[in-house]
Amino acid sequence: MDDGKIPVPLSHGAEQLVHSQANGRVFVRSTVCCTCGFEGAYNGPDCGRCDGENVTVTTGPWAGPEIIMGRCGYSCDGNATTDILGVYEYDTNNDKVVRKHVMKDRTGGDPFPSPDGQHIVMLARNGGTSLRVVPWLISSRNGRLHT
Repeated sequence: MDDGKIPVPLSHGAEQLVHSQANGRVFVRSTVCCTCGFEGAYNGPDCGRCDGENVTVTTGPWAGPEIIMGRCGYSCDGNATTDILGVYEYDTNNDKVVRKHVMKDRTGGDPFPSPDGQHIVMLARNGGTSLRVVPWLISSRNGRLHT
């Protein structure tokens, strides 16, 4: 993190950064790009309110170096094919990503701190039907989760 940025590999960007008081780590949701504007695209032949644009998709079956019609960010959130990177847990003491967290259906979620600051709660973008409480304390001796 020499440039002050938290690395989020394969992501288009990042959003909803939260800090855990329990372990001092930062949790950041990755954003991705997905296809739209043609038959067989992840989001179908219609790109929604805004036109599609030239994007590079890094996850799912359309992933590759080619520039293709699509959207990035919120338009792709909750898409089971592309929104698979989840939430990155970043150790600020050692400047490294220590793990990624996804929802039960393997899609990304939005991280929020619990009111007491002891947990990170992830909410899926599936109409409010799923949430996940992220275990927060990792033993440095054996790497096992302790909640």
